[in-house]
This record gives sequence, structure tokens and C-alpha cells, in this order.
Amino acid sequence: RAAPASASTFRRGRRRGRSAPGPGGAAGGAGAAPPTGCTAGPTGGGGGLGRARRAVSSLEAQQAAIASASQREAGRDLVVGGAVGADQSKLLALLGPTGGRTCEIPEGLRDTGKSFSGLATWYGWEFAGQGTASGAIFDPRLFTAANRWLPFGSFVRVRSGGKCAIVLINDRGPFGDAHRVLDLSMAAASYLGVGVSPVRADVLVPVGGIPA
Repeated sequence: RAAPASASTFRRGRRRGRSAPGPGGAAGGAGAAPPTGCTAGPTGGGGGLGRARRAVSSLEAQQAAIASASQREAGRDLVVGGAVGADQSKLLALLGPTGGRTCEIPEGLRDTGKSFSGLATWYGWEFAGQGTASGAIFDPRLFTAANRWLPFGSFVRVRSGGKCAIVLINDRGPFGDAHRVLDLSMAAASYLGVGVSPVRADVLVPVGGIPA
């Protein structure tokens, strides 16, 4: 049977590192000294003056590229905020004041007594703003997760390394490996310290039942 056509279908749970420029960026920052030997020549110009101008132009181009990359990073909120999907705000509110960063079950949720174990993976900003299988828009900053069989609107308390996170199930996946049971949002995985890691999950549901 073909997997549902959601963003989860393409996830593999691998970290995609992104290196950032150091202070001032690769160009050395504003006010960086020109390369040795690029001093201006006598009035009227010469070979030295031409080399200095080319060096300055190169530095300006590198700084512009760094500024453009910074703007793209800052624009992540616009990517997530600009999309409209199913409203999951009431369900997320059930995570309580900790936003899911707890082992204690929030007042609005109850333990079903069911649990399962397996590997957890994660997905992040490369999927931000895309629709999940539940119709909600994926936001890697929220405590959510994908699972292949639990109903949307249920929750799991994920245990790993002595820490717990409670996450809302709002997507389908991970696919391609039966040992992988959860695809966590980047925020939940970062909190737990999960990469591709063994976890135990307790199934929780809203006290009033899962909304239709």
C-alpha cells in the first residue's frame, strides 16, 4: 500500500547540519583590513589602486551574501506564519504551561495505559510551512510528532535518557523502517536529545475525548 502523500513520506530522520559564518562572516566583518600589498598607489591610480578596488568589491560581495543568508534565516517565521491549515491550537493548549516539556501528565490529558517502544527520528525547518497528514501546518518549534497508526489528536509521552516530552500526533510517518515509530518535531527532539534514538512512548488522549 502506498504511503500517504504527506511530508512525512520523504523523511529519513537524518540531521542536516548547517554551518554559520563566524563573527563578521567569512569576509572578516565590517572594517576588515584589506589584504597585504593592496595599498593605494600614488594619486592618479596604478596597479596597486586597481587591486585594492577589486579586493574591496570582493569583500562587499561576500558581506552581501552573508546578509542575504541572514535574512533568509530570519524569514523562517514568515514561511510558517504565512500558511493556513487545520487549527490545532486547542489541542496544543492541552500540553499545558510547559508546552510538553514535562513527565507529568497535564490536567487536560489522561493515560490510556498503552505504550510502545522503538526508534524515534526527527524533522525540522526543511519541512516548515508544509501541510501535515492531519491538515495542520508543520511548525518545527512545536511539540508534535508523526506516527503511522495512532489517531490524530492523540498524544504520546516520549521517554528518552531520563527525560520526557509530551507531543501531539498530527502527521503520518516515519516510513521505510518498521523499527522507527515516531518522527518528532525538531523542538521535541532537541529537548530530548534524540537523533535516531530508542524511546518508549505512553499513549495519552484528551480527557474529553479526541475531537472529531
